[in-house]
Amino acid sequence: MAMKLYLTWYNKFCNDMDIIPGHIQPLFSRLNMYLLKICIVLETCETCSLTITEETMQMAIDIIDKLIKTTLDLCEFDISFTPHEANEKKILKYLRGNKSGEAFRSWLLRYTHLSA
Repeated sequence: MAMKLYLTWYNKFCNDMDIIPGHIQPLFSRLNMYLLKICIVLETCETCSLTITEETMQMAIDIIDKLIKTTLDLCEFDISFTPHEANEKKILKYLRGNKSGEAFRSWLLRYTHLSA
């Protein structure tokens, strides 16, 4: 049953990789292997056995899914890979926090330290 659970997760993971932006895909390229390693660690801590149970596999899947979600959020909102992307994120952060939904061009240029 643990193998069936893993294969289901792995197929979903492969499909979801197509949605992830290309510049951050390498961060996730070995997560399937990390999932199995987490399973081994969890199982040996719990039962001193290398036979992975369905419960352990589900725990590891939950951990990896949370890791994927938080990493995507971090890359989307906090980490910038280029100066242009950093400015773009500053503007989007301002617009998300602005209740009126408006932004003056001069203020945005000043906020991002750009010039006209």
